[in-house]
Amino acid sequence: MQSKRGGFALPMGALAGIAVAAIFHMRLIIEEHIGKTQARQPNVGGMEAEDILYLLPLVTLFRQLVPFLVLASIGAPLFALWASREMLALNKNPPA
Repeated sequence: MQSKRGGFALPMGALAGIAVAAIFHMRLIIEEHIGKTQARQPNVGGMEAEDILYLLPLVTLFRQLVPFLVLASIGAPLFALWASREMLALNKNPPA
């Protein structure tokens, strides 16, 4: 069965993938500037943002890949914008 979003799967996946790569790159730069301990991401219940990937087996098992892809194509770029804002703030106010 073809999803209505089937034609958008490749661009959405590329957008999410590029955003995730950008996030990792920016987080690495931030860690190099202020150290790994200070650069820790906020967590809820001991889980960090990237721990969402542990849900992929369940997403696949319950055949929810399309909703996951839609959410990833929205959430990853938004988080990349947040990370870029954090990185730019660091560049304006470098650590002492």
